[in-house]
This record gives sequence, C-alpha cells and structure tokens, in this order.
Amino acid sequence: MFRVAFVSAPFVIGTVLFVAMGALMLATRDVAKAAGERAEIRFQAECADEFAALSRARAETIGLGELQVSAAQGEVTIRAVLPGLDDDLTAVPKLLTAPARFAVYPAAAITDSPQGEPLATADDVTDTWFQLDVTGHPYTAVELQPHALKRVTDAKAGVMLYVLDGQVIATYESSQPFKGETLELHPLRETTREEVRQATDWHILLNHGPAPCEATGLQVTTLP
Repeated sequence: MFRVAFVSAPFVIGTVLFVAMGALMLATRDVAKAAGERAEIRFQAECADEFAALSRARAETIGLGELQVSAAQGEVTIRAVLPGLDDDLTAVPKLLTAPARFAVYPAAAITDSPQGEPLATADDVTDTWFQLDVTGHPYTAVELQPHALKRVTDAKAGVMLYVLDGQVIATYESSQPFKGETLELHPLRETTREEVRQATDWHILLNHGPAPCEATGLQVTTLP
C-alpha cells in the first residue's frame, strides 16, 4: 500500500501538506480521471505472462485509465488512457518496462563508480514509501530484509551509492557510518514537483520489484 509520512517543524507544515497532496495525486490517481491520450504499448519478453502481470501492477499504481494488458506468443500489449502529462508517450512506457535492478554499494567517495559485491539488491527490498524530510522535500524510503540491513550497517560505510538500472540515482554521505533502519533515496531536481515525481517513480519500481526478464522491441502508438 502506498504510504506518505512526514515529520516537520511548524514553519514547514504548509509546504509539507502541499507536497504530500501533490504526491498522492501523482501516485494514486483515480483511473477515471486519466486525461491523456489513449495509447498502445507493445514489447517482447521471453517471460511475457510474468512481465504482463508486473506491467499491470505498475500501471494500476500510476493510475492509467481503461487499462487492458495481454500477453501472447512472447509479446505484451498494454492499452490505456495516459495521465495527461507532456512526456506521457516516453515516460509511461519507460516506467512500465524498466528492469528496476536496484543495488547498494559502499564507496570511498560519492564520485566513485560502483564496485565489488552489492550490500543489498532489489530482492532484499520488503517495502518502499514516499516520505518528506524536515524541509518538506520528498524522497523514497526503502525498507530491507533484516539480513540485508545488517550487511549495510556492518559495512560501516560513510558513503553508499544507490544504483538503479546501472545508474547512481542517489547517495548516502556522512561523517558517521550508516545506522538507519531504512535507506533514503533523495532526488535532486530543480523543482519540488520534479522531485515528487521522481520519488514516486522510484517507489513504483522498487515496490513492485525487478522485471522477471528483459523487455525488447518497445513500440508505442496512439489510438483513436
């Protein structure tokens, strides 16, 4: 279940409520209110049935309207009314077909590249939720299996790299080794609206888990 939690001082309560409302609108839209184009998204996958189920789960969380998902002969077809944002035809297919391979690496500096064995992966994620920090900025909180959290804390790392599909998307950097109960993935964007959307996308991908196989041959067409 999608969760929004926040802790704030009185002077940021207004900002927190505004951001939380925006996040809920983005992440738990009423499917009847999807107001964009109707589109068909097709792609190939060796595990078409399993990928269709994952795509449906992601699409339902996004809030696509008139959703239809089918799989046949190694191809997944998704027909839906898109949310109505300017980049729907690129952003929505990308979100529905993303590998969502997540990993956590210790590092000496945030400028390093991920190396060695990860401390945790997407298979260790038990829950994610949208959260707001004390200044009202959104981030994605990630809860891990106890054994994975122990690996993270035992590493005593002052720097950690959070990697999604081969890209470092967020970092942990502190003079003190990590001792938290959850990971915090903070998007750094120009506007709070962009940060809300990014944190929501991370929540969707990590909460539903990684793709069971590769998606190829992505095609997107608009429908009448």
